[in-house]
Amino acid sequence: MIIKDLIILGCSAQYSTRFRNNGAYLLRWNREGFLFDPGEGTQRQFIFAEIAPSTVTRIFISHFHGDHCLGLGAILMCLNLDRVKRPIYCYYPSSGKVYFDRLRYGTANKNDIQVIEYPVSKEGVVHKDDKFTIEAKFLDHRVDNIGWRITEADSIKFDKEKLQAKNISGIQVRDLQ
Repeated sequence: MIIKDLIILGCSAQYSTRFRNNGAYLLRWNREGFLFDPGEGTQRQFIFAEIAPSTVTRIFISHFHGDHCLGLGAILMCLNLDRVKRPIYCYYPSSGKVYFDRLRYGTANKNDIQVIEYPVSKEGVVHKDDKFTIEAKFLDHRVDNIGWRITEADSIKFDKEKLQAKNISGIQVRDLQ
């Protein structure tokens, strides 16, 4: 089953309001959970959205202004407390490495999760596999700021009714691919 949905965990600017949280966006794409710009309070927004933080597989920080990253430490702490065994991939502008480390190691937590960092210093493809490609593009802002593009890998899809009409099935379908 193909799942693609976007959950807006927050959409307020610079600081939270009584009714809106700092920005944070979760894109669920099949077995992946792409979390973009976890602002402060993102951890709590997962509770309101009734989504487990362990859904997150990849975290993207566009830039290191607080409203785009202050929730990073809390999310990583949740994943650690949930004893997530798979790696968590984190993409961010390489010029913000010092801020990434401060957010990640800012408390006295035991750190058992495997975080794989992708500090990005140039535009282009930062990840590619048989499911999707992740690209980075630097945007004009006061600090290094990255826009992310995720593209689904090309795949061949067949119309089942047309295959049945031509009496094609089983290994014949695989041979067509």
